[in-house]
Amino acid sequence: MRALIVEDEPRIAADLERALKAAGFLVETVGDGETAWFRGGTEQYDLIVLDAFSSDTMPAHLMTVEALRVYLSRLNAGGMIAMNISSRYFDIAPVVAATAAEAGMFALHKEDHIDAAAAPYIQPSHWVVMGRDLHALESFGR
Repeated sequence: MRALIVEDEPRIAADLERALKAAGFLVETVGDGETAWFRGGTEQYDLIVLDAFSSDTMPAHLMTVEALRVYLSRLNAGGMIAMNISSRYFDIAPVVAATAAEAGMFALHKEDHIDAAAAPYIQPSHWVVMGRDLHALESFGR
């Protein structure tokens, strides 16, 4: 299985790469979306991880129908896109789900539940996992 990580923070990229390699993926990591999508490669992936969000900024250009179609063109038939949409200020899961539907994909929203009393400085993360295969997404969500 092949995975592409799009992450500009080296420490987070290394953690993601280590976890995916442990799960049996061959991993490629790039620091930004332009490098990933516009370098002319034709590689196909089983998983694309987009971790471009921060708690207070929202890269809208990564969530357009056109962008999702570019990602989709790089996925294998049963592949999935995992997009970190964590934000302290915006609930964009419905927007990403609607955009995914328009691009021909299904979407599943996953949210960490953190006990604020036990970990007061940790913020929950929010992810949307998208793909063409609803059954695979539902299996992933269990």
